[in-house]
Amino acid sequence: MTEVSGLLFDLFVIFLAAKTGGALASLVRQPPVLGELLAGVLIGPYALGLIGAPGPELVAVFGNPETASQTLKVAYHLIAELGVIVLLFFVGLETRLEEVTQVGARAVAVGKISGAVGTFAHVEPFVEEYVCRRLGLQPAPISTQVVTRDRHAQLAAALAILGASLETFATEVRLLQQTEIGELEEPFGQGQRGSSAMPHKKNPIRCERVVGLARILRGYALTALENVALWHERDISHSSAERIWLADATTLADYVLDLFTRVVGGWRVYPERMQANVHRTGGLIFSERVLMALLESGMSREEAYTRVQAHALAAREGGPSFRERVLQDPELVQRAGREALEDAFRVEPFLAHVDHIFRRLGLEEPPAPALEGEKKP
Repeated sequence: MTEVSGLLFDLFVIFLAAKTGGALASLVRQPPVLGELLAGVLIGPYALGLIGAPGPELVAVFGNPETASQTLKVAYHLIAELGVIVLLFFVGLETRLEEVTQVGARAVAVGKISGAVGTFAHVEPFVEEYVCRRLGLQPAPISTQVVTRDRHAQLAAALAILGASLETFATEVRLLQQTEIGELEEPFGQGQRGSSAMPHKKNPIRCERVVGLARILRGYALTALENVALWHERDISHSSAERIWLADATTLADYVLDLFTRVVGGWRVYPERMQANVHRTGGLIFSERVLMALLESGMSREEAYTRVQAHALAAREGGPSFRERVLQDPELVQRAGREALEDAFRVEPFLAHVDHIFRRLGLEEPPAPALEGEKKP
């Protein structure tokens, strides 16, 4: 049972106890809501771990800095070799997870017992405060017949953004797994088949699934936003939709997180292919640094851009590489100097401050082996 699924199971236990209490109350000719309320007050704190030691699900959902810190360390260590681009996605994902847990608590852990129009016409405010406190809830600051649905829309939006962050990462994996790129691939088991028509392919089916399900989460966010506006803030048109999206969206988000965790836990990285891809352009990726070297020599930007573009486009058509064309151009060599132009084709400047980015995030410096034929910065 996953963390979020465990929490949902606890909530189901409370619901079942409340319904049982309502049925027993009806047997003794008491309002069912009284039995449901009593059962919720008695069972709720124990099921959610609000009395005694909190359960692992509650700790996982509402935050355990020590556990989270260790988890993040392991995850960061796993993805470090892919570099800053992976770190960027992961930090964004961490933010989305924190947002979901924070918004989830605010949206779900709220209660109201303020009457049909929210003015405590038939019950004293202290009853609401007492019951909510026993259940570990916050009384809604203001309500009508229902709690305002902007809270629920916040939760749906947070889940949708979480899905979008996972989708961003999954899309990058899909692109890097293309046969012609081949720098990274999701787990591919022994005997597993990729394309039914092209046996050489390893289709990223898990990442494709993450992308598709992220779209479903965004759809549920739209439904939640549509539920915010109610007639005089008290109709129940939202109820039928919430019976679907609340359960589906939370369960789906849990599944997508678990699915992508398995992707990250078993993916394969190919540094040698990364190195080959860097050099396959014949130096075209260094055109900006060549341009800057010419500008530093005093050449006008218009002239420098025109000269660099001419060599780059010619190299794309075939023949000598871009690097060869630049270093064989006597006018450019005379203007900027051969040493400056050769320096423009070094990869080290692109990696010089990667460690700083990791340190800024409180992480240890990642190992940075030099590419073949290159010096370490």
